Parts: sequence; C-alpha cells; structure tokens
Amino acid sequence: YTFPTSDIIEHMDSYSTVKEMTESTLEVKKSVFITRLCPCASEEEAQEILGTFRKEHFRATHHCYAYVIGSDVPTMKFSDDGEPSGTAGRPILSCLEYSGLRNVQAVVIRYFGGIKLGASGLTRAYSTAVSECLKNAATVTMARCIPLTVSVDYGIYPKLESYVLSKGYPLVSRDFSGDVSFTAMIPAADISRTETDLTELSAGKCRLSEGEETLTELPEEICSNI
Repeated sequence: YTFPTSDIIEHMDSYSTVKEMTESTLEVKKSVFITRLCPCASEEEAQEILGTFRKEHFRATHHCYAYVIGSDVPTMKFSDDGEPSGTAGRPILSCLEYSGLRNVQAVVIRYFGGIKLGASGLTRAYSTAVSECLKNAATVTMARCIPLTVSVDYGIYPKLESYVLSKGYPLVSRDFSGDVSFTAMIPAADISRTETDLTELSAGKCRLSEGEETLTELPEEICSNI
C-alpha cells in the first residue's frame, strides 16, 4: 500500500533519520525476525535496498517492509509480503511513524520456524522487532543549509569566526591566502539573520557569498532552535 506525496524533503527545515544501517534479531516460537533499519532518500533507493536484502536472504519466508520518505506529508509505503493482511507491513509502518524519523526504511526478514503465531502474534512480533531495532539505532539530524563564504581582513577575521562557532555552525573550509575567508554551513532558516550579524560585526567590511542549498548533518540542539 502506498500513501502519495513527495519523495524529497521540501518543507521541513530539519528532520531526523537513522545514521546508518542498524540490525537486530528477535526469535518468537522458533521463527526468526531479522530487522534492518536503513536511511534512504528516495523510493527507488528503498527498492534497491530491499532487492539487496532479498538476494542475501533468499531462503527467508517473508521480506516485509515499510518506509517513510519526505517531509511534512511524507510518502509512506508498506508490504506484508505474503503474511496475513495487516499483520506485518502496517505494524512496521506504525513503529516508524511513532518514531518521527524521516527518510527511513525498515525491512523485517522472517524465517518461519514451523509454529504459526496467529494474527495477533504476528502483529506483536513485527511491532516488537522494529521497536527493538529503533532503540538501538543511532540517529542524526539533517537540516537544509546554505554554505556561506565570508571574506574579510585578517584583523576582523577572529571575531567573525568566533561568532559562527558560537552558534555551532560547522566550518567546512578556511583560506589564509590574501584576505582571510572561511565557509560555514548555515541553516537556511538562519541565513538572513547570520548575514546581518556578520555585516554588523565587521562594520560592513566583510564580503558574503552564498552557495547552493544542501542537506547537512547538524547537532540536534541547533536544529531545535531553527
């Protein structure tokens, strides 16, 4: 089942996702449930990840999954992959929705152990499998950022760099040939205020140049204020 919307982050200034693939294993009445949480930025990538897991675990009985891709109203899809309707994909998706993560896919690979679990047992097993994996997953906060290059005389440079660092914005480069310049990743929501502050701190003597907006990993405490 698919719930339509966009497959890119368009509206949210920031969102959280899993940092890297995380795996956990749950055994219920001899059935083994291997859960894998993966970051993914598009539906195409989600299908590629699923295809890789199917090849790796080609003897598994089921490969059930769900993903949440996008921003305020994300694209969501789930599949029971042969399990009774509503017992696998929907519980997996519910766990992802509850987590609040975006651009994430959960795949639960089941090896049937010979004992039927029943509808309620399956729902509980898939929910528990994903919930346990979510507890172990490291997350990162991604924000829409604009690389801002600041060029200024050496005497004023320390004051401007100190301001940027005090805000927690990451510096990605420095250049000390001629006038000093540095580039920092500024949250898109903060770019206007930051440029105004830098201009005032330098008494109008700094030169500012914006790069192309991109998604950048930022500390969560910064994103909570934008």
